[in-house]
Amino acid sequence: MPQNRQLADQALDSAEVAWVVGKRAAAVRAEDAEYLASRYAPGAVSFGFAPPLSPHADESHRVEWLREWFDRYDGRIDYRVEELTVSVAGDVAFCHGRERFSAPYTVFGPKRAVIYAGEIYLVFTATELIREFTSHFDNLIRNAKVQPNECAGFVRALISEVA
Repeated sequence: MPQNRQLADQALDSAEVAWVVGKRAAAVRAEDAEYLASRYAPGAVSFGFAPPLSPHADESHRVEWLREWFDRYDGRIDYRVEELTVSVAGDVAFCHGRERFSAPYTVFGPKRAVIYAGEIYLVFTATELIREFTSHFDNLIRNAKVQPNECAGFVRALISEVA
């Protein structure tokens, strides 16, 4: 095969792999469980990129499991693959990039507690930990010198002191 033709084929294959990755990201954003489940080969094993971070074996390939997973989030999911690099050699392709996943989460609730630490969130789903975090948070509010309903007045007073 001429060199130019081989390079053109590799470029086309790379573009096709990038398109598949982009299509998957769009399906996650659209919460399209049917499309995502249809993309797995029988017996494939996958690892989650968002809670729960564990091997799902056949679970993540099922439409029902994916729908339940999407239902864990309170609003719009944003999922993107950035800085994607695709390498193609014959019938084999390899790609890597940086996945960015974000979704609104209830900070405290009956199913999860979340702590924001810089650019990451620590998510806890164990019942006992959620109780501990909720109790601690409630105590912080109870013992605060400025209660939530007094915040606006407190800020106005601070502004008038500075001005």
